[in-house]
Amino acid sequence: MYDYETSLGIDIDVYKTANNVRRFLENDFKLFLWRGGLHKADLSSPSFDGTGSSGAVGNGQEKKIMKIFDYQAKALAIYQAIEQCEHNENLGVYSRDILHGLYVLDLTDVQTMEKLLLAEATYYRKKRLALCEFADRVQVTAYKLDTDIPDLRYWR
Repeated sequence: MYDYETSLGIDIDVYKTANNVRRFLENDFKLFLWRGGLHKADLSSPSFDGTGSSGAVGNGQEKKIMKIFDYQAKALAIYQAIEQCEHNENLGVYSRDILHGLYVLDLTDVQTMEKLLLAEATYYRKKRLALCEFADRVQVTAYKLDTDIPDLRYWR
């Protein structure tokens, strides 16, 4: 069985990476939503694909519209990365549940911990791993949506 927790310690600093991701999700994610004219509920809408419409970018108004589309793509990349994170109750993996609860549903740590029926120490260890998993996944979703999100991993 692949041990994600052990493998993370090989090339990234788990604690610093988790802190980078936490700050990013608490601040930048909200900013991308606001500047993209979105609400979190819009991200799960089947009609929203985050790609916008294409066309020649020439005047200032078109550049502003393209900037809005980019903010929307960034927000969607974040949401998709959260939704792609692991969930397997049989193995005790709750990355998706933790991140979705905290950053999509705006639950507190205590509410998320209680919802998952996890002890405090276990919850915070799993949260740290979820944040690191997100850091790995968001690079791929951003690439697929043709947008740029900084690498949140803290490499050793």
